[in-house]
Amino acid sequence: MLSLKSIRMIMETKKITDRISFIPEIREPLSAEVFLIQGDEYLYIFDVGFSDEVTEYLNSLNVKKKVIISHFHRDHLGNFPKTDYEEIYIGNFVKKYVPDGTIVTEPVYIHDGVDITIYPIPSSHAKGSLCAVCEGIVFLGDSAYPEEKDDGACYNVTLLKDQYDFLESLDASHVLNSHEGGKLRKIQIVKRMLLMHYSKREQGIPYITVKD
Repeated sequence: MLSLKSIRMIMETKKITDRISFIPEIREPLSAEVFLIQGDEYLYIFDVGFSDEVTEYLNSLNVKKKVIISHFHRDHLGNFPKTDYEEIYIGNFVKKYVPDGTIVTEPVYIHDGVDITIYPIPSSHAKGSLCAVCEGIVFLGDSAYPEEKDDGACYNVTLLKDQYDFLESLDASHVLNSHEGGKLRKIQIVKRMLLMHYSKREQGIPYITVKD
């Protein structure tokens, strides 16, 4: 087992703002970025990844923690049984994986030195997805990505339009997608991308195929 010092060296976090940082993605096993929002009382963890080193690092932090899970895929959710936390927020489809979670069906407002709002978000990628908004940044997880199927990637037409409308309603300037190395993207760029895909819909066909 790695020493605590070794774990902290491996899990060095990267800063986005004074309050927001992240643990980078790990490729083997695939473990998505873990985003951290430092409140006055709690550390808010957006996704917990799927790596023993990430879990040991998070559990080594001597702070009270609350967790937000973006969706049910293992690289975002897998560490939750081993992660210490006081409360975990989940979408309605994630209940089967996290039976003790607080299900978010309407916006949840948190005021803890920073303002965080947790929302359900329409998504083709995964049912029951959540996002969070803090300091004008939308933590999207994988929700803006298409669904991966055996015959290729695709968006559900209705969910794609609903997601665009949802993002349009937010007072936010930037987004953080998972699997992009913590890169801040302007929300207008993401919305244009979604509209570009939506423009390729065909009458009577419920899905839009995404080509490489």
